[in-house]
Amino acid sequence: MDISWTQDGDSRVLAPDRLTADEDLRALHDALLVALADADTVVCDLTTCQVEVAAPELADALARAATTVEDWPGAVLTVVTPQGDVRSQLAGRLPAPLPARSVRAARRVIEPVLRAPALGRAFLREILAGWPAGGHQDDALVVVDELVANAVLHAGTEIELRFALQDDRLGIAVADRAPARPSIGRPGESAESGRGLLLVDALARSWHVLPRRGGGKVIRAVLVASAAPANR
Repeated sequence: MDISWTQDGDSRVLAPDRLTADEDLRALHDALLVALADADTVVCDLTTCQVEVAAPELADALARAATTVEDWPGAVLTVVTPQGDVRSQLAGRLPAPLPARSVRAARRVIEPVLRAPALGRAFLREILAGWPAGGHQDDALVVVDELVANAVLHAGTEIELRFALQDDRLGIAVADRAPARPSIGRPGESAESGRGLLLVDALARSWHVLPRRGGGKVIRAVLVASAAPANR
């Protein structure tokens, strides 16, 4: 199977030439996740695809990719297909997109230097000062600090820091060019490091890791604003 990758404005368009076996579905699922790592709007175009797999299995592969990123502000996977049975199987399984104008986004590239976490925190404060993001800052500062510090320590490549806000959800993404995927460790009580992803896991509504095209990965965490304390 070959997959054509094109850009249509802000959208990444993936068009497989055929889907005839289970390994094609796995390859399409993985390619969609790679596309969603660096583009919030992805289109899977099956208009000219030779489809010989069962519609339920195809719908499962597409829905699993969409579900992985459904919490990320502004993430949209659109499927274009002339096959009614595939459309029927997908009905209600792809998250409905909110208007693009409701998503605020910002990004900055920083070098993997010792002060990178401080630079990341400063960028976050700068961005949140201009966004209606009350209730996010304290937890977001911890998440940015941990993810950027991990990228400096374990990746050592250029770091791309991304923020996205939609309603009460704040997305924080840290992308690098190192292929190793992080995992949650269980450090001992006396350990001085190794708790970064434990903190992210505790503070975030959800988080995930996606591979990037050309190598590397992006770690994305989504926070939900905490309620303001009641006046007494």
